[in-house]
Amino acid sequence: PKLSKLPHWDKMSPHQQASLMSFSYNVGEGFYGKKGFESITKALSHPDNWKDVPGALSKYNKSQGKVLPGLTTRRKAEGELWSTKQG
Repeated sequence: PKLSKLPHWDKMSPHQQASLMSFSYNVGEGFYGKKGFESITKALSHPDNWKDVPGALSKYNKSQGKVLPGLTTRRKAEGELWSTKQG
């Protein structure tokens, strides 16, 4: 799968990987590095930027330029899942 080719995929926690799997379910697993996905690409590019992932995810809550409440809720949940500490 393309997600496993993300930089540092093997350093991500299972929660972080699951967050990105959920995100990619909506946008397609080839999002990394593509036009329109600059925010999430930058946030994922290096572990030093990972603190920015939840905020970057939240930006992808629109369809045809309109904010969709369902996508806002989903991106928030993905950001929370990303930030879940290993237990």
